[in-house]
Order: sequence, then C-alpha cells, then structure tokens
Amino acid sequence: GVAAISDAYSFTIYPNPANENFTVSFNTVEKETYTLQLKSVTGAVIYSEIVTGIADVYTKQIDATKYPKGIYFFRLADSKNELLRRLVVE
Repeated sequence: GVAAISDAYSFTIYPNPANENFTVSFNTVEKETYTLQLKSVTGAVIYSEIVTGIADVYTKQIDATKYPKGIYFFRLADSKNELLRRLVVE
C-alpha cells in the first residue's frame, strides 16, 4: 500500500515550516531516476531536479528565502511511485 511505499522512501522535509533553509531527504529504494519538484499551490513548478545513480540517502539543502511565504508541495517520483509532501515557507 501507500504507507509501505512512503516508509520505504523516508521522504522528509525539515524544518517545516521553514524560513531560511530547509532540507529535503529521501532514501533511494532502487538505483533509478528520481524527479524532485517543488510546486506552488497553483501547480506551477518552482524547482525541479533529476536525481540519478544514487543508491543510498539523498539530501539537499534549499534556500527558502528565494520563495514567497506560503504553502508548497514537494513531489518525489520514480518510474512506479509518486509521493507528495506539504511545505510551509514563513
């Protein structure tokens, strides 16, 4: 089910709410291509990155001051699954 998939990736964003920097972290379940996107509530893609060839934990620190205050959604997708996490920028 979805809970098992979510647990396998350990997809987290912290601190949340964020005001200066936040960190995105997930486990790569298989060595494949992952798409990481930050979207606004209107669905506009604000940040996008393709992550490939990592067979471990991926961590990325992002500057929250670049983005207006509000609610965003982080999307993590591979060829089989898609996960969303809500992020608040204060």
